[in-house]
Amino acid sequence: MAVWMGDDHGVSKMLDQSTRPVLQRYGLATLVSVVAFSVAVLIHTWVEANFFPLFLVAVTVSVWYGGLGPGLWSILVTVVSTFCLFFFFLDPHYVLDLREVLGRLSLFVPAALLIGWLMAAHKRTEKALKEERDFVSAVLQTAGSLVVVTDTQGRLVRFNRACEETTGYSFDEVRGRSVWELFLLPEEVEPVKAVLAALAAGQLRNEYENVWKTRDGRRRLIAWSNTAIRGSGGSVEYVISTGTDITERKQAEIERAQLIHEQAARAAAERITDRVRRLQVITDAALAHLSSDDLPRELLDRICDVLAIDTAAILVLAPEGDALVVRATRGLAAELEPGSRIPVGPVAARSRPADCGAANIEGLDNADGLSSMFRVKGVQASLGVSLVIEGRLIGAIYVGTLLPRHFTQEDNQLLQLVADRVALAIDRAHLYEAERTARAEAEAAQRTLAFVAEAGTVLAGSLDYEATLQSVVQLAVPVVADWCAVDLIEEDGSLRRAALAHADPAKLELARRLQPGFPFDPGAPYSRAKVLRSGQSELISTIPDTLLASSSSDDAAQRELLRSLQPGSIIIVPLAARGHILGTMAYGVAESARRYGPADVVLSEEIARRAALAIDNAGLYHEAQEAVHARDIFLSIASHELKTPLATVKGYAELLLCRQSAEASTNERDRRALQTIYEQAVRLHKLIELLLNVSGVQTGQLSIESRPVDLGALARRLVERMRPTLVQHTLELTSSEEPLVVAGDEFRLEQVLQNLIDNAIKYSPRGGPVSVRLERRGGQIAIDVCDRGLGIPAEALPELFKRFYRVNRSEGQQISGMGLGLYVTKEVISLHGGTITVESEEGKGSIFTVRLPACAEE
Repeated sequence: MAVWMGDDHGVSKMLDQSTRPVLQRYGLATLVSVVAFSVAVLIHTWVEANFFPLFLVAVTVSVWYGGLGPGLWSILVTVVSTFCLFFFFLDPHYVLDLREVLGRLSLFVPAALLIGWLMAAHKRTEKALKEERDFVSAVLQTAGSLVVVTDTQGRLVRFNRACEETTGYSFDEVRGRSVWELFLLPEEVEPVKAVLAALAAGQLRNEYENVWKTRDGRRRLIAWSNTAIRGSGGSVEYVISTGTDITERKQAEIERAQLIHEQAARAAAERITDRVRRLQVITDAALAHLSSDDLPRELLDRICDVLAIDTAAILVLAPEGDALVVRATRGLAAELEPGSRIPVGPVAARSRPADCGAANIEGLDNADGLSSMFRVKGVQASLGVSLVIEGRLIGAIYVGTLLPRHFTQEDNQLLQLVADRVALAIDRAHLYEAERTARAEAEAAQRTLAFVAEAGTVLAGSLDYEATLQSVVQLAVPVVADWCAVDLIEEDGSLRRAALAHADPAKLELARRLQPGFPFDPGAPYSRAKVLRSGQSELISTIPDTLLASSSSDDAAQRELLRSLQPGSIIIVPLAARGHILGTMAYGVAESARRYGPADVVLSEEIARRAALAIDNAGLYHEAQEAVHARDIFLSIASHELKTPLATVKGYAELLLCRQSAEASTNERDRRALQTIYEQAVRLHKLIELLLNVSGVQTGQLSIESRPVDLGALARRLVERMRPTLVQHTLELTSSEEPLVVAGDEFRLEQVLQNLIDNAIKYSPRGGPVSVRLERRGGQIAIDVCDRGLGIPAEALPELFKRFYRVNRSEGQQISGMGLGLYVTKEVISLHGGTITVESEEGKGSIFTVRLPACAEE
């Protein structure tokens, strides 16, 4: 099947034979016949009698141009031309062989007639098709619908006037271009391609909608229906799509739906507004009350007005979950008193959080326990709904009427909303009360924590435990107690009141007059005696009169004194440290009417533990101080006692050495023995002097006789005196020529410099240079003593100037000494207002630097 989709106006006009004049049609037939005859005359010598194809061409042209009539005329002319050719031009001339001529014409004429008839029939068919095509084209052009013809690739091959008016494009502009290139939105390209692919595959999709873009950017919603045109092979060649612009209609439908929606929303809003107004009444009542006692009664008054009901009840689920407890009622006062318990029945069972729906009971034929009471009252219809908070059932609301009534779904929803607000109000009241209680507990806990922290600070801040304990008991009152007392065990086993505080100053003196733990009977079953005996805390939440009587024994004055203090609750905890009980700490309440519990015992034990540690630490500290004092006294006495005999030994050894050198009266071995005795005596003399200096520092009796001292001259004398005694070491001195004067004790400063030089020599066991450098640095005189010996580990530097401190070294590098030289050196320098520092790297030596205030230049 062939379909002409292009512009065929000119060709159709050319092929329309009825519009041509008769003379023109027959004249052309005569002309082409004469031309065929002339050509035959010209070529007859070559083709002889085979000239009939020329006449068939002439007949065909005549029929094609003029129709069947001119074709017959051309056949007639051909017959006459044939007789002329045979008679005048073919051999033998002027002889006519009728049999041969007629034989040839019998073949030619039927063939010519057949060709003419076929061509005439073809022309009639073409004319009919043209008329039909013109009709269809006129219909398409004048149709109000959009008609688009595309190939299977989406290219446009037909585009009617409605499409041109809708899109703003002419057919010439869009011919051959794809639909999605011009008209479709990006998101609709693939769906349209899918439609064409489905049509090409024979899966006809008749209707769909999409949006087309116009030339001026507007968007039009088109509803399409499709028809596929198949070719002779049965495959789809073209797709005819007919569309209707439904933009306005769709917009009108949207506006109409929106209007209907707005009307429905307005009606619903009015209903909701009325419901909210009625619910707001209940909400206002809920917000106005925070008391869980008054709230239910106030809510029921509003609920009855809002729901227009006669009876109502609010019930709360009992903690056991097996009954509903009546909190408030309206219209049922005689039947249901607040506090009544109603067994959980079918209605309550159906009102669990799983479904939480309202239970509508009409006629009360299937009434549960509560509804049966409604029936006795004359209630004709009842509605019950659960009170739920976060999926947790907390109670129920029941409402009823004295007249028959069908509760609608809207009534159910309204009551459910009411129940939600009632549940929130009740829960809010409970939360408020719980929050108020929790706040009070938190404030108390905060005060307790602050007390614990401050008590810990006080206990750790002083070694005077008497004053510390008094501070702690004063902190405890009134935070954790109305009165607090600490009793300590004396060496003879008696109790001594170490600290006492009372919230009432008037009763503080009464408490002081009460004997500690009176009477202190180690076998008594209560109070301090039991705590001291067992080492366990004692909690007496409520103090009975029998306990007061047993505690006061037969002493009436003490008994009356104890009663006047009005003890209500008491905690007694032991003060224990390192396995020993030092005493007790007691907390009591009276005026505040509080009662102690286990948590208070834990707090009391913690404070007592810290107090016991403070007492024990203070005792240990005093013992250590006494031991140090005894040691210092011993060292001072021993040093003084050893100094005189040692001076005698040293003097005689020196005398013997001098005599031996002068007389040579002893052998070499005796001389070495005398030298050893002398050297050790010198060493012991230095050690005793050092111990005396340490003792003087510790007791504050190290005397400093201050006067101007030239450190340069002092250093030169000391170096000159020490050089002859050195074997492996060289001692170098660098000092400016100007006087380096400080205010100080020349003897003590010489000791400092000699200690530093001796230290440098001692820690350079392999020998080497030891340098002493003195110079003025700003307003100070600086002394640097340098060596290249063992050096000092970095971790030992902060401890180096402490008493008795010695650097730990490997076994082969141990240096003898008591760890006192640098300590004394630092203390002497401090007494002169100076400082000493050290720089050292292990294995590379050390530099000790002393800085002393220089005297003002005159």
